[in-house]
Amino acid sequence: MIPNGGQMHTFTESSFLGNIGLCGSAVNRLCSSSASSPPDSLVVTPEEKEWVSKSDIYISAAIGFVVSLLVMYWSLLLNRKWREWYGYHLHRFVLKVFDQQDRRRSRRGRR
Repeated sequence: MIPNGGQMHTFTESSFLGNIGLCGSAVNRLCSSSASSPPDSLVVTPEEKEWVSKSDIYISAAIGFVVSLLVMYWSLLLNRKWREWYGYHLHRFVLKVFDQQDRRRSRRGRR
């Protein structure tokens, strides 16, 4: 049912064309218990709503991940200064990780 009052009175009947489920004074159609429920083809079950929202989240996450990777790789590819900084810090990180692993292995060997 189209609510009565406020801004709804400013719309003409042609504004509501194509919405077969609407009723009320704005469209000159009386609302009854059968007319107020939408047609079966337009009814969306809670399971369908949940599936749509989950799929939208997964698609958005995948697109965001791919775009962020592309931005990162393109910036490293095109900017020499960033590429050198990234390589330097990555090299330091890898050395620290392997140095820690070597120390752990040597401690285990002494026992």
